[in-house]
Amino acid sequence: MSLQLDPIGIICSPFTQAAGTPVQASMAEGTTGTVEILPAFAAGLKDLDGFDRIWLLYWFDRTVAPKLIVTPYLDDQPHGVFATRAPARPNAIGMSAVRLLRIDGCILHVADVDILDGTPLLDIKPYVPQFDHLPAERTGRQSPAGCRPAVRGIACGYSQIGPAGSGSQQIRGGCWRSHNMSIRSRTVVQRREESRAAVSAFRRSGDET
Repeated sequence: MSLQLDPIGIICSPFTQAAGTPVQASMAEGTTGTVEILPAFAAGLKDLDGFDRIWLLYWFDRTVAPKLIVTPYLDDQPHGVFATRAPARPNAIGMSAVRLLRIDGCILHVADVDILDGTPLLDIKPYVPQFDHLPAERTGRQSPAGCRPAVRGIACGYSQIGPAGSGSQQIRGGCWRSHNMSIRSRTVVQRREESRAAVSAFRRSGDET
């Protein structure tokens, strides 16, 4: 069996490299970004503005090769990858519950973003507290006692490194861009263009069918 996933859009954020990126959306409070949806999927956004939070499902396009045993960033012990949220997965799918600020056409303005700039978007689902907020007694190792000693004081949550780059930023054309492109690595810029090209190619193929 083989599967094919095509992006429905692209995620834009201030983060251009893993270092300095919050490890979970709950630890990225206040960090804003945008999600650019392909026009072909615009109708699917109807009524989404009725939700405070949404789930973004996306592809870890810059992760390392898949591993079945990993040592998470905020841990010092190896674990099975399915017992972690590490990105080096057999299917490199990520998910984040971001805050939806507003929708302008095909542009979603979001906050609490913990995703790298230029990440391909696979799907969107509404966050519904009645369904998504469930009580749990066993949470694996996710407690301060299970963290590396150096990070126990931050409750297993945040890298405490500021956003990558030091230049001022603005939203231009619905996507975060730096006034000073030299602070971005050329590789990151290339990767974002590759993601955009893949999205554009998918859009063209839809127009031709």
